Amino acid sequence: MKILRPLALLVFSLGLLAGCGPSPESAEEAEFLRLRLNDDLSTLDPAFIVDVPGGAVAAKIFNNLVRFNLEGEIVPDLARDWEISPDGTRYRFRLREGVRFHSGRELAAEDVIYSLRRLLDPGVNSPRFWLLEGVKGAEEFRSGAAADLPGIRSPSPGVVEIELVRPSGLFLYYLALPSCAVVPREAVEGPGPDFAGRPVGTGPFRLRRWRRQNRLVLVRNPDYFEGPPELAGVVYRVIPETLTAVVEYERGNLDLLEVPRAEYRRYTTTAPWRDLVSSRVGLNTYYLGFNCRRPPFDDPRVRRALNYALDRERIVSAILEDRAVPAAGPVPPGLLPPVREGYSYDPARSRELLEEAGVELPLRADFVFKSDREVLTIAEVIQSYLREAGVEVVLVQREWSSFLHALNAGDFDLFYLSWWGDYPDAENFLFPTFHSANAGPGGNRSLFSDPGVDARLESAAAAADPLAADPWSYLAAWHFQRWSEAPSAEHLAGFEAASRKVLDLLPHNSGAWELHGTRLLAVYQHSGDGSRAEEAVGSLHRAVELYPNSATTRGKLAVALKVSGDRDAARREADRALRLDRLTPHPDKKLPAELRQRLERITG
Repeated sequence: MKILRPLALLVFSLGLLAGCGPSPESAEEAEFLRLRLNDDLSTLDPAFIVDVPGGAVAAKIFNNLVRFNLEGEIVPDLARDWEISPDGTRYRFRLREGVRFHSGRELAAEDVIYSLRRLLDPGVNSPRFWLLEGVKGAEEFRSGAAADLPGIRSPSPGVVEIELVRPSGLFLYYLALPSCAVVPREAVEGPGPDFAGRPVGTGPFRLRRWRRQNRLVLVRNPDYFEGPPELAGVVYRVIPETLTAVVEYERGNLDLLEVPRAEYRRYTTTAPWRDLVSSRVGLNTYYLGFNCRRPPFDDPRVRRALNYALDRERIVSAILEDRAVPAAGPVPPGLLPPVREGYSYDPARSRELLEEAGVELPLRADFVFKSDREVLTIAEVIQSYLREAGVEVVLVQREWSSFLHALNAGDFDLFYLSWWGDYPDAENFLFPTFHSANAGPGGNRSLFSDPGVDARLESAAAAADPLAADPWSYLAAWHFQRWSEAPSAEHLAGFEAASRKVLDLLPHNSGAWELHGTRLLAVYQHSGDGSRAEEAVGSLHRAVELYPNSATTRGKLAVALKVSGDRDAARREADRALRLDRLTPHPDKKLPAELRQRLERITG
């Protein structure tokens, strides 16, 4: 059994002073973690979850054969261990004993087989079928040509074997994703409540209630196989309006707040917020997509033209206030070495290409996007840039479910969307979003199709060892620029404010993605507690590798080193952080005042 490389996603959360007391529906919920959902979830059936919020909730209700730990490594979950054949095509999982569904029934190997077969069942029509399409017999089973699926079997009680057609270094990543969660057949197919709204799993939390468009409540599972979670429960409140979320957070009624663009300046420059808000590096790409099946956007020259029409640097600096980095391609920084620069801002070249493609100007195009104030601001800026190039864009705002329906139906010319990585590999930003088999709900929202691209993606995905020379570097270098031509606007860096409840929370194998890293910088807020310092030091060292010129990241590492007892290393990092701070011209990238004072004491 091998451990895969760490996840390149770090979330740093610091404590924030609470305002007025919470107003839960019960006294018990006062102790629950209170989180926001921008929109209500569409489903909690793992086979149909394609969004990050749905996956985050489902990860608390269900388990998989394997999972990501807090460091982003693949570790056992329902499988206590596994073996991989020398040729990389056969996986043998031995299941834990004594695992029970929320209904009380004990888990069996047949439940794993049923759950995985269900993803490939043509009658179910899961949009995530591609996760298992490499399984032996999957193609025939999914097409209806065969009733059997020989690649997934149980040779003996408590054992599940999966055989692939060819080796894949990413297969364990796939098995850890929410869609591969294990579900009980009787709950899915039985006469009881609709499974999508009343899910039953083996996870650390159970669904207590789900009031649509209002709130979703999870409570801890006292029979969880690794012991009950420390956290009593989680309340997700549906709060579409950003201003309402800010007010609720400042009143103490939310424990985590993704700092919105409109509040960024206030939260990062004024007391008491400026020294308490934390940032996180996101595995994401925000992009403007085209309908590659609809003229004239099926012409690569038109797509290149619109690339030249956008001033990414200006969008990031003026509109996003440097809360992101301009994207030169679909893969976020840190997963691959830099491959090449992106398109420059050249409106004259944009018009030349449109004329070369025979496009009659002005060109009218419908631009569809999610109804959201921040997205609207960016859409309006994109609209103004494209107008300069001779493209008259009609803005079409839709609520989330209607927006997804339009994308799935191909009812758009342009759209604005983000892609968040499910696992730390460049493949996750290339194969799902550009392979023709994933057109539509599978991730390829632009409906891009090219047999040559498909063949190269398939060849790269067949590499058996994810730690070997990365075959995606070549593809990322020119596939995106030469073939797909879909402009990426930016890779967003999020800023998050957290209550003291989050700071002090020690997640107990909850599968809670939004809780990743909540204790990594606890040492910074409670510098006298050395018990967490080793964990913080390790995580911050990885952050420094990703962002070596970040004064704040190096400064936080220095504080953690000081608490851990390594005074010499702390002094070196503190000196580097202060030196970087002096060389940083941008005021928003300067060290917070409190952190600077701590570093000066360390070096003094």
